[in-house]
Amino acid sequence: MKKFTSKFSVFAIIYAILISAWFVSWLLVGDANWWLVLVNRTVPYLFIPLPLFLVLEIYTRRLKSVIALLVPCLIFAWIYHLYLFPRFSQPDQNDTRLSVMTYNVLFSNLDYDAVANVILTYQPDLVALQADRPATIVNVNINRQNVTFVAVHLLAYNLWWTKLKDIPSIVLQRTVNQNRQVTTLLNELKKEDGIVIIGCDCNSYETSSSYRILEKSMNNSAREVGWLLLGPKLKNTRWDTDLQHIDYVWYRGSLEPMLVYKIKDRGGSDHLPVLVKFGF
Repeated sequence: MKKFTSKFSVFAIIYAILISAWFVSWLLVGDANWWLVLVNRTVPYLFIPLPLFLVLEIYTRRLKSVIALLVPCLIFAWIYHLYLFPRFSQPDQNDTRLSVMTYNVLFSNLDYDAVANVILTYQPDLVALQADRPATIVNVNINRQNVTFVAVHLLAYNLWWTKLKDIPSIVLQRTVNQNRQVTTLLNELKKEDGIVIIGCDCNSYETSSSYRILEKSMNNSAREVGWLLLGPKLKNTRWDTDLQHIDYVWYRGSLEPMLVYKIKDRGGSDHLPVLVKFGF
């Protein structure tokens, strides 16, 4: 038993080193090569062994390995803390709210009544529907403020349709194309003054390079709101606190996200709609 726990401690330290090495490479080079792209798209799963390692090392009182495992703990908390630690919702002092929905309705979904029912049930002021790939930009005036609203559907990787030998080249090409889509969109939006809101099926997780390009000039409403301990719940919804997202409502300008919901009714799609309540 002692020999087993000793070997387990070695594995725990190696695990901590590998997680630390990944984190440094993610910060410095991001999606620089195809295998890093794939690793960066599976980050929450990298931390699945962490509780097992930590509990056993604490139980066997191996201080060195416990200290080593604190590094992956801190990395995980640094990346995902807004979804992990609850906070109280702030009272909205302004009665004016803007509700925005982003909803990938799925190209093969023919249940139009179900899609319409989701939208009519929650009555969003603005809806971004994803089907085809082009970005659609509209300008509206709400509460005497100019609002630029964008519906975006970034390229997907769809590797299950790719031959094994082609995966490295396809992953790199689609990463480049997705990053170019984001850069093109943001350059276009530089021309827009006032409030900008993007409803996006980004096909991009929080640890992907296209996400990191977006967050340099836009705010992710789900991360801004985080996990609310209290707050008005809507029927058949939950707080949007998934560790990995591909559906986002991004924003910039003089408004603040107050509540972010995932709607449990898919309406025949393979995506859950996201509903955000903004305060002006």
